[in-house]
Parts: sequence; structure tokens; C-alpha cells
Amino acid sequence: MIVPISNLNFNTLPDLLRRQNNCIGGLTKQFSHIVAFRPTGWMLTGEKGGMAGKFLPDSEKGKSIVRLCSNGTNVKVFGIPYSEHSSFGELVDCLIALKPRNIVPTVNCSKSAEQVHTLMTAVRRLEVGRNSF
Repeated sequence: MIVPISNLNFNTLPDLLRRQNNCIGGLTKQFSHIVAFRPTGWMLTGEKGGMAGKFLPDSEKGKSIVRLCSNGTNVKVFGIPYSEHSSFGELVDCLIALKPRNIVPTVNCSKSAEQVHTLMTAVRRLEVGRNSF
């Protein structure tokens, strides 16, 4: 299910899970957990600000650009760094971490095929370089 980003919080998501289970009608299988992916530019704001410093133990900081937030229930929210102003290197790092099946550019779309090709070429080169050690 795709929902507005404003719904990706621990107050709203349990209700969305209940509503989804009520909508499945005659199916006997209901969902027990909900996982959300929240794109945000506020992921890596330092130890005292943002999700990176707030929810991870010191031993885990800096290991991944994807951050998990959980309130100990059946709701998990993964923060994914995102910005329309990301540098080329940040976009490549994000693609390596997330391994998307498809990329849909939303800025400067007139050159989207060329931009996706350039990004994926950089990703492949980095992955080949990492695997050769």
C-alpha cells in the first residue's frame, strides 16, 4: 500500500494495519506487521539530531545509510536518505544500498534515460571493484 508520507509514523501506521486487515474480506490470512519506508533528507544529521543518532546504538552508527526505527511493536519504519539535491556520489551510494529494480527520475526528466544510465554505470563499476578484492 502506498500512503502519504505524513502517515508514516507510529501513531498512524497501526490504524492503517487494522484498516487493511478489515478490507481483505473473505481471505483468512491477515497481516500481523507493517513495514514502512520513509524517504527523508533528515536521516544523517548527526548524533543528537535526526533518526541516525536517536535510534541506533553507537556500535551501529555509520554502518548503513538505511535506518530502522521501531517502537517495540509490530510496526517498523525504515528511514531512507533522500533529497532532490543529492550529489552524484550520494545517489550512487543510495542505489548500492537499496538495489532498486527500477529508477524513476523526477527532476530534469528530459535527460532521464541518460542520467539513469550514468548512475547505473557508476554503481556497476563500484560493485565490480569491491568484488575484486
